[in-house]
Amino acid sequence: RVTEAVISSVTTTRRSEIDWLYRGAGQIFPEAWHTFRESVPEATGPTGLVTAYAHRMESPDPAVRERATAAWCAWEDAVLSMEANPGPPPYSSRPDLAQQAFVRICAHYFSHG
Repeated sequence: RVTEAVISSVTTTRRSEIDWLYRGAGQIFPEAWHTFRESVPEATGPTGLVTAYAHRMESPDPAVRERATAAWCAWEDAVLSMEANPGPPPYSSRPDLAQQAFVRICAHYFSHG
């Protein structure tokens, strides 16, 4: 029988939070943002970046998915780089399939608001 549940989250995934995390935080990490943004040159509009990554994660070409995964995880690592907990990068140090699952889920849901 479950008596309690502890749920932790960085965001509630409101559009404003997604916009800040995948656009606004670029002001704090301009070099990482540039790399993240340039990895999907087809992205346009306010939600285009996340949508472009979602499309890349649906590509039948594994190399396309792998490049998108690496870029997304590098961005996530950059955003979390100011955390007080030293250690390996929180996302890019995960196993490849775990990284791909993470990016596919985030990009899909974040692109659909």
